[in-house]
Amino acid sequence: MAPPRADLVELRVLDGPNLYFPRPAVKLTIAVGGWVEVPEERLASALERAGATGRPGRPGSDQRRRTVARLAARLTWRLATASRVRLAVRSRPGPEPDQVVVAFPWRRRGAAEALGLEVAPLLHEVGGRRSVDRLLAEAAARVAEVEPGDEPEVTDPDIPVVSITGTNGKTTTVRLLAHIVRSAGKTVAYSSTDGVYRGDGEADRGGRLLGASAARPGRWPERPDVAVLETARGGILLRGIGVLHNDVAVVTQRVRGPPGPPRDRDDRPARGGEGDGHADHAAGGVGRAERRRPAGALDAPAARRAAPGSARSTPGTRRSATPWPTAAARRCRWTAG
Repeated sequence: MAPPRADLVELRVLDGPNLYFPRPAVKLTIAVGGWVEVPEERLASALERAGATGRPGRPGSDQRRRTVARLAARLTWRLATASRVRLAVRSRPGPEPDQVVVAFPWRRRGAAEALGLEVAPLLHEVGGRRSVDRLLAEAAARVAEVEPGDEPEVTDPDIPVVSITGTNGKTTTVRLLAHIVRSAGKTVAYSSTDGVYRGDGEADRGGRLLGASAARPGRWPERPDVAVLETARGGILLRGIGVLHNDVAVVTQRVRGPPGPPRDRDDRPARGGEGDGHADHAAGGVGRAERRRPAGALDAPAARRAAPGSARSTPGTRRSATPWPTAAARRCRWTAG
């Protein structure tokens, strides 16, 4: 009987702190439709062969997806061990029902990419007849033949850094904070959708420079007292955060509903990426600036609970006498606006 299919959908190198680790990482998205649908006995056998734990669960169930993700993580860890590398590995069900996500930190780009490329074939072959130890030894030998590659280049700031992310209002918040810093008599450099600016408002570099791009060494012509960085949600998912740490993190808005005005839609991740609800975790969760939400965003339960006038917005308050508009009315208002 042929082993269940497992194919690599995407290998993404995250250059900075990200959703999975506070340091650069590799994220693998693997299609595991074959493993999701196999009988429980066959998955249980593969778990035993790989040295993984977990209940197989019914085919197609959430339990099955979590177990397959655990199997993929175990194989990744064993491959790293066979390559004489100590590696932390995290996994979870992927964005599609037949996908899982595996992530691990990297120190050398070439070696990390080579290791990542071996995970899906291992997951495919573990359902066959070949010895798992031999499969791991052969994969480790192929990884060892690859040039290690470059080390990560993540800015370790020695000045206070404020990072702003969210759905709407990032650029406005950046400019407001930059003005506050200038009013306090400090020099500030900030990045936004318009480019990189010095404290006097003069543009040093035009274009859309956000997050990791704006934080690269050499972007700032002079050393400011404070840096304010706009970090798009899509950039967090695609490349990670551009600095090792923030002194302050601001999430202007976090909703899973409509993406907001068209100007913000190019901040979204590529199709098939994770949802917007990860933004507060990625920014560090240090602080949050709540802003009034656009009408279209109130479809999200989290937004309704936090919206002004909502019965659950503040403990002990009564429901507002003016109800929120219906979903149809909100859509009409959003389209007209």
